[in-house]
Order: sequence, then C-alpha cells, then structure tokens
Amino acid sequence: MVSASVMTVNASLLRFSCWFELIKETVSNSCLSVVCFYTWLGAVFVFLLFILRLSYGIY
Repeated sequence: MVSASVMTVNASLLRFSCWFELIKETVSNSCLSVVCFYTWLGAVFVFLLFILRLSYGIY
C-alpha cells in the first residue's frame, strides 16, 4: 500500500514537471496556459482527496 502511494507521488511529480514545462512554453498563449493551470489544479485536488481517503480510511 505504501509503495503504491509512493509510485503515485512519483507519477504526480512527473506530471507536475510536464505541466510546468507546458505552461512555460504557452505563457504567450494565456488562454491555453490558464486552462492547463486549472486542469493541473483539479488533478492535484483529486490527488489530495485520494491521499486523505487512504489516510483516514474514508470510503
């Protein structure tokens, strides 16, 4: 269970670096970068909810 969450953290960090590069490349196109930012924010929110559910055993 712990290794699975570590893998998830690694995957989210990798995803974060990808999103960060994408946002840096599309700063000139502000509309696209805003969409990417909010998509990334939503993914982080879902990930945090998932961690909370694992921590407290809420289903």
